Amino acid sequence: MNNQARIVAIYGGAFDPIHLGHIKIALQVAAQPEISQLRLLPCYAHPGKRTIHTSATHRYNMLKLIAGDSLIVDHSELDRKDISYTTDTAKYMRETLGHQVPIALVLGADAYNEINDWHHAKQLPSLLHLIVVARPNIELHSNKSGWQRVNTLQEMRQRSAGAIFFMSEPYIDISSTQIRSTIAQGIQPRYTLPATIWSYIKKNRLYNYKTL
Repeated sequence: MNNQARIVAIYGGAFDPIHLGHIKIALQVAAQPEISQLRLLPCYAHPGKRTIHTSATHRYNMLKLIAGDSLIVDHSELDRKDISYTTDTAKYMRETLGHQVPIALVLGADAYNEINDWHHAKQLPSLLHLIVVARPNIELHSNKSGWQRVNTLQEMRQRSAGAIFFMSEPYIDISSTQIRSTIAQGIQPRYTLPATIWSYIKKNRLYNYKTL
């Protein structure tokens, strides 16, 4: 298939909270000329995490604060109010966008290494592409069936699903877990959050925030 449509990229997660590491990845992908849009997809309930530490409303509001013109906040997983499986989201995107549009899931190398264990993982190559972002000290396990490696995003545009592209640009090693711990200890998490997100956390006293 010679599909010249630009790629719709989707970047999901708990975003609990959204931080500069997430934002750098999102903006870096969105800036590629082959990408038509990047959608941030906050999950309702994460299949790989026991606890999400603040409400869907707060996480959605924080994403909206940083979205601007470059990023779209997609609330479809929140609307389902159930465990957010990537296969379900991919099927919804296909129903919404059609079967010809290239759709790419953006994920870190650590998540990619576990993708064979995801819910209905064998269906994913027929539904979407992968854009895998390198992470420090994570060695990629490349023995994933069903995916065809491409060297450019332009190649990815030629089909609607099934390709995988590895981005080697530096990843900012920031953890939402570390940020929550820092806030709970009464310490300002400097250099990890945009000022608007930090102000929102303080105003709403999220993550056991104490007056500093």
